[in-house]
Amino acid sequence: MPQPRDLGNLGDAIGGNANANFDSNTLFGDSVNNRVGVGVAAPSTKLEVRNDTAVDTYIRAVHSGAATGYDLGLTSGGDAAVFN
Repeated sequence: MPQPRDLGNLGDAIGGNANANFDSNTLFGDSVNNRVGVGVAAPSTKLEVRNDTAVDTYIRAVHSGAATGYDLGLTSGGDAAVFN
């Protein structure tokens, strides 16, 4: 597995203090408000993950030494959920 690298300020790393948009809003870095959006070009919080389809949306957290992790998200019905 590749090791993470510190890119410092993302705007500086790509050539200036500017927003960064990867793959048509798959990942968006808002350098003005210091926010990150996944699936959204105008994140309203520090980290916003948006799925505009009618399916469940989750964020997964896994410790490098663990076999499984936790999913935190919203079901298509709007209910909050945590799974292991």
